[in-house]
Amino acid sequence: RISARMNSSYKYFDGKLVIGENFSLNRTNEVTDPGVLDPALRALPIIPVHTVDGIGWGGPVGGMNDRQNPVRLLEYNKDNKYDYLRLFGNAYADLEIIKNLHIKTSFGMDYGFYKKRTLQRSYKSGYLQNDQTSVTIDQSISDKWTWTNTAIYSLNFGKSNLNLMAGTEMYKDTYDTNTLRKNDFLIETPDYMYPDAGTGESFTSGTSTVYSLLSYFGKADYEFDNRYLVSATIRRDGSSRFGKNNQFGTFPAVSAGWRISNENFIKNNASVFSDLKLRAGWGQTGNQEISNTAVYSLYLASYAGGSPTWATSFGTAYDIAGNGNGLLPSGFIATQS
Repeated sequence: RISARMNSSYKYFDGKLVIGENFSLNRTNEVTDPGVLDPALRALPIIPVHTVDGIGWGGPVGGMNDRQNPVRLLEYNKDNKYDYLRLFGNAYADLEIIKNLHIKTSFGMDYGFYKKRTLQRSYKSGYLQNDQTSVTIDQSISDKWTWTNTAIYSLNFGKSNLNLMAGTEMYKDTYDTNTLRKNDFLIETPDYMYPDAGTGESFTSGTSTVYSLLSYFGKADYEFDNRYLVSATIRRDGSSRFGKNNQFGTFPAVSAGWRISNENFIKNNASVFSDLKLRAGWGQTGNQEISNTAVYSLYLASYAGGSPTWATSFGTAYDIAGNGNGLLPSGFIATQS
């Protein structure tokens, strides 16, 4: 494993503009786990590692359990490796336009690239054998980014402190996977077993998932004499996981606090209470923990037996179950507030 990290921060215009970044790069190359623990624990001690000619692999015979030869698993797995590259971090700029008013923009990313090659070789180990040779290449790319913009204003007057914040945030998550498999290789060596060298069938598959979020938010915090606190927040969040007519929701929240430990009648008992605060709050929050494609639910028809009931096991949609083995979407995706 190789890792690198870079941090920097620069100030301009007498410190009114600050630009910085924080990035990390990791690369991991590792042999995949062949799963030898269970075979090693269950293998019978009377089974040799190799056959008497020293070339073949020892294995179970009639009446013995079907556990694989753990030494063969290790030997044939040593060339099955994966390579993982990850780059993540963020860059930002903070500008003080006027006294106590800061505007900040921050862009964060998390990029990952994964590739694995798995060789399947022919073998005979007792009554266990495999005549099919193949190579499987799995590849995936994960790309996530977040862009946040905020404006923060702080005001102090007398015993009062007021902080105001407004901002927007955009988020996108993309994940792509591809798999390629090729069968039948005349030569079973790592340098030869690539897809173009195979003479058998080819199999390919791939998927892609993506979703995004867009948020607008504001917050106000007020404090008096470091004893009484009030906070109010409002958010408007939109998710691509919902239909176009139901993508956004508004979620308010308020709270109030009383720092009792700063009252005179408590300060005299500081040895008993070092910090005592009473806080109460109320708020709403959204829930988008559904499939990226939930909005595209299809109507499934099945009329064999059963009485329709409300489906409760899915947790995210109020749908009708009981039409045989089908599910009739109600068209309403549940959101929790």
